[in-house]
Amino acid sequence: MLDLQECKARRNTSFGQRIALCLAAFAMLSLASQARAVPALDPTFGAGGMVRIGVPVGGEDTPTASTLQRDGKLLVGGQTSGRQETTGSQASGFVVRLNANGGLDGSFGQNGVAFLSPSLGILQLEQQSDGSLLIARTTLSSAFVVTRLTATGAVDATFGTDGSFALEPGNILAKPTRFVQQPDGVILLISDATEGRSFALRLVRLTAAGIRDISYAPNGEKILGDLPIEFKLAPGISVVAEPAGGFTALAMASYPDPLGIYLLLRVTNSGSLDTSFRVVGLVSGYDLGHPFDMPTSIARTGDGKMLLLGDSQVDNQNPPIGEVRLWRVTANGFADAAFGAAGRVDVSGSRLQSARLRMTALADGSIALVGSSSDLSTLV
Repeated sequence: MLDLQECKARRNTSFGQRIALCLAAFAMLSLASQARAVPALDPTFGAGGMVRIGVPVGGEDTPTASTLQRDGKLLVGGQTSGRQETTGSQASGFVVRLNANGGLDGSFGQNGVAFLSPSLGILQLEQQSDGSLLIARTTLSSAFVVTRLTATGAVDATFGTDGSFALEPGNILAKPTRFVQQPDGVILLISDATEGRSFALRLVRLTAAGIRDISYAPNGEKILGDLPIEFKLAPGISVVAEPAGGFTALAMASYPDPLGIYLLLRVTNSGSLDTSFRVVGLVSGYDLGHPFDMPTSIARTGDGKMLLLGDSQVDNQNPPIGEVRLWRVTANGFADAAFGAAGRVDVSGSRLQSARLRMTALADGSIALVGSSSDLSTLV
């Protein structure tokens, strides 16, 4: 069992609600030796390993996404409201860029912050090979929008229409959508297209310029159907790109299913199931030997393995808060026997459900788990 470093997020009420970010390089697991590692906050980052950020001028700020740039700078995105000087009463999306030492990067946006208005939230952040940034967000009309910013935080007007590509409005919570970058520079949008019991994925391919790629399919769009029934694309971090093109996705059962509560799908860059992944391109919780566990997010390691983060569950009963589990699946779709017990490791002491944790596979083979909270009673 592993222990998480605990830190309490405190609010400075004289400056309005603040974003409390407990950001730490947690060496959680050594994949080489599986030895127990003691988590430690990085003292070179901020004050004792933590940075407190309030998006000026005092509003209500909620971080929802983050990513690490190749140069070591950190991007954090989310929603802020009450910014009278830019958006009136409307909510605005924001992206903050921090230097490697935790200080605001003044060369980015407005003193380290870029604003996207109007937005209900930032769903996903990724850096492109030229240093520009792709941002997935939702708007007031519930449309899914991909916006590109330059490396300095300005909207790139050469992308899509005035810097953005938008799917038609829809229920983002009911039909989750993610994007992945492909090796040839194109962008693939993956969204749930389930109707009734029939699980399907909608694939929309964009050129590097942010317009529909008609060389992929008419209108740049395909539907991947004939998938196991009673599943749907998981919300949150449910899709990861594959280096050769295509992606791996995490799906959850609509209700308890004989295949298990979750399903992994590997899809090629042409939009079909990848038969090199467990023969049929699919692997279920039942196939991996733990059908009733509940992973909620996915990450890819440098050697092609899949990491899953979620909640343990026994005999199909509701998991208790704090029972967080990691799974590792081999590149060809089998439980990795070299990882913990039969491919699983329990993480205790977090006092949070897995949905409130973020996971990253680090280059040295370790796993970083990061949590945040603005609730004074919650420990991370």
